[in-house]
Amino acid sequence: MTGINIKNYYREQMLHNNRANTAIVFIIVAFFALIVHLFKLQVLQFDRYSTYSQNNRINLLPIAPNRGLIYDRNGVILAENKAIQELEINLHQIKNLKKTISELNKIIPISSADEQKFYDLLKRGYSRSGLPIKTNLTEKEMATFAVNRHNFPGIDMKAKLVRYYPYKDELAHVLGYVSRINDKEMETIDQENYADTQYIGKLGIEKYYENDLHGKVGRQEVEINARGRINKVIQQHLPIPGNDLYLTIDVKLQQYGIKLLEGKRGSIVAINPNNGDVLALVSNPGYDPNLFVNGISHSDFNKLKDDPNTPLYNRSIRGYYPPASTVKPFVALEGMLSNTVAPNHELYCPGYFNLEGDRHTYHDWRHEGHGYVNMRKAIIQSCDVYFFTLAKQLGIDNLEYIFKQVGYGNVTGLDISDELPGLVPSKEWKRKEKKESWYPGETINIGIGQGYIHITPVQLAQAVSILAMRGVHTTPHLLLQKKTPEFEFVRYEPKSADTVLTGYPEALEYVISAMMGVIYDDGGTARSIRFPEQYTIAGKTGTAQVVALGSSGTKSHLQDHRLFMAFAPVEKPEIAIAVIIENAGESQPTKHVIARKMMDFYLLGNPEIKERIAPKQNQEPILNKSDIPNFLLDPNEHDSQDPPIEIIEPNELEYNRYDETE
Repeated sequence: MTGINIKNYYREQMLHNNRANTAIVFIIVAFFALIVHLFKLQVLQFDRYSTYSQNNRINLLPIAPNRGLIYDRNGVILAENKAIQELEINLHQIKNLKKTISELNKIIPISSADEQKFYDLLKRGYSRSGLPIKTNLTEKEMATFAVNRHNFPGIDMKAKLVRYYPYKDELAHVLGYVSRINDKEMETIDQENYADTQYIGKLGIEKYYENDLHGKVGRQEVEINARGRINKVIQQHLPIPGNDLYLTIDVKLQQYGIKLLEGKRGSIVAINPNNGDVLALVSNPGYDPNLFVNGISHSDFNKLKDDPNTPLYNRSIRGYYPPASTVKPFVALEGMLSNTVAPNHELYCPGYFNLEGDRHTYHDWRHEGHGYVNMRKAIIQSCDVYFFTLAKQLGIDNLEYIFKQVGYGNVTGLDISDELPGLVPSKEWKRKEKKESWYPGETINIGIGQGYIHITPVQLAQAVSILAMRGVHTTPHLLLQKKTPEFEFVRYEPKSADTVLTGYPEALEYVISAMMGVIYDDGGTARSIRFPEQYTIAGKTGTAQVVALGSSGTKSHLQDHRLFMAFAPVEKPEIAIAVIIENAGESQPTKHVIARKMMDFYLLGNPEIKERIAPKQNQEPILNKSDIPNFLLDPNEHDSQDPPIEIIEPNELEYNRYDETE
């Protein structure tokens, strides 16, 4: 019997309809939900997701400004921006940084130093922009990367301007240098303005005028592709370049000073005393600042650091030297201004000096003595005994006063970074620093520029400038003018001049006359530079002892320093100069010859002193006796034979241990 299959078509139809209706409802609900969501995205949250979309496609990038250039007073460029090509890594496009650098090293050599610099920058927070992995590419390296560029998404070759110093070591201590911004500097700079800048001034003019030289950052909107490379620039706000600076330095004079100091350690500072323009600021030896711009290697830095001649040391503003006999004109001036001594008063110099109650004998540099000397002769022949005596009469307080009047013990205010103030000792200073009283023997030493007193070469140049201008002080400066991006020239306005050496002008003229005698008298300590006489010179020599034994028989680094200060022409000064040669001893008495050659070069355009001619007769003082105020005249002028003297042998080299009384 065959079974009968009865099919319920109605039920199947109902089931199908139900399923279809359910599906339709589901589709309608889903479509409605999609519409709601699209409405939310496109209408309610449009601003938010529009920004996200734009960020995926458009980047806002900073544009570093061009650093201002630096010129000398005659428009010769001293610091410029040199175009180089470098490889930059965009960290946002790199998945495996170490692998990428390793692969890059297979086609372009990446040194361990390059890699270390890259990671140093990464640690310092430069990831907001491309980081250089290789700088200053050669033409071959540029071509190699261009061929393989498609293999390195996230790495690009970019042109950069970097600082370059064409005069290298000749101006290193004036200009300083720029280098990578370090962690400490990151905390103090305007990070928005330095957003695309990796360099900042570290020393010298570059550091002091950083705000002028840097400029203002720019911005650009760019469209990028999937590889992180720029497709096009949508809009941009150009950066404002830094100001160009014109310095007071005469680069030819600076170069000539370096040549004159070749093979020597020392400094030459030349100033126009009329306005404070620094014409030359020489510190020898120097170094190549270009080594520091992109980061100096450890080996190169160690060579500089360990060099016994200390080329990194800026002697012109940081070198501490005893001023030695260059202080004698100032001590003499204070003797007159304080009514302590008459300039024509004579005393007998036997070649040594003793303090009452002190067993130590202070010897003159001329062991046989100078005989009878007045103030003028004492300056001309640099008689120590005369100034031992005068220093004792003046006391340390008066000496401190006159030295501070000419700027010793304070920074000069020169517009350069890291200047040191030197040291002018006092009773209070010694009590504070040494926990001791002041002793008379220390005053004796200060009177001839030895002992605790120390100055810098730029201070010595400033002091002789004050003498040249008859007591008027103008702050020395290196900036002549600025040129803005709008080509507007802004002249440097020096601080107003002030008179620091007050008193009767005849005293200043008397001291200047004696300083002329240093050059033109037969007994003058710098008489070798008196000819030819195209212009007049006033100067003073000095020999600073490094050790008590003097230079004879000592090692080279313990030999005496040689100093000289001068200005010319005496009647209308145009240049004041200070020369300090370290450890020159007796074998290199060239400091005044160097100064004369520098003055010849500047005043005459003639770098060499011409052949000597017949010596000139002793020159009389500018002042006549009738010109000297009565209170400075000594009624008991010497007119007898040299008196007998009692020889006192030295016992112990120590000061008498009691306080100095005024």
